[in-house]
Amino acid sequence: MTTCFNNVSIFIIRKQCCFLLYSVFTNTILLCQNCHTHIFCIQNVHDSFKNRSSKGKMTWIEYNGEEIADSELCIDYIKDKFQVDVNSDYTPEQLASGFMVQKMVEDHLYWTLILYRYVYEGALRLSAYRSFSFLFRYMAKWKVLKDSKAHGIGRHSQNEVNALMTRDLENLSNYLGTKKFLLGEQPSQVDCSVFGMLSQFYWHGFGDPTEETIKKFPNLCQYCERTKTEFWPDWDKCITHGESGQTVK
Repeated sequence: MTTCFNNVSIFIIRKQCCFLLYSVFTNTILLCQNCHTHIFCIQNVHDSFKNRSSKGKMTWIEYNGEEIADSELCIDYIKDKFQVDVNSDYTPEQLASGFMVQKMVEDHLYWTLILYRYVYEGALRLSAYRSFSFLFRYMAKWKVLKDSKAHGIGRHSQNEVNALMTRDLENLSNYLGTKKFLLGEQPSQVDCSVFGMLSQFYWHGFGDPTEETIKKFPNLCQYCERTKTEFWPDWDKCITHGESGQTVK
């Protein structure tokens, strides 16, 4: 899809947002801000995997000919350029705490997800949902294994990665506790990022250990449902249900 923020074109693959977690992140923060300020206009134009930025990113924005690639840089750009802030309800100390949670999710939990999805499962479960060629699955497995070994986590056994994933989700569950959102009663940027990640575990594990593990933590499952209801009332209209139909929006 293309999301328009005044003169900003934000190229997000909403048709396939279900398993592009950083597209879910960027979409959610825009929808979150829209709920409070009503300054966003969202239109739906389905872009393909080929419509990437100059950095090869699939979640990117273009404003007056200037490209900003990477979801976090996109959000920072919009916040600075248009003076919008989804973090205004919280103190610097609270935001610092939330930032550390966000980094744990994006830079550690993320790797456990894609190792299961593309290496341990070989993208076979994903292919049952959306058809991918053998070449795509082979190249995805090779790249994820190579990158995860450079990160370090890919050097562990599958059982060790599973233990690390469980520990991350357990700590996230403890941090959330009984709060509505991660920092309190109002959403913040960290919620948009964490929801983008947890949506992959909760809805798109297709019965693999990532889905089994998150369902051990009821408050994380309730958080996913609550955030989806709050900011994605048209969720079912924005997905293709495994390419079984066309998006409505």
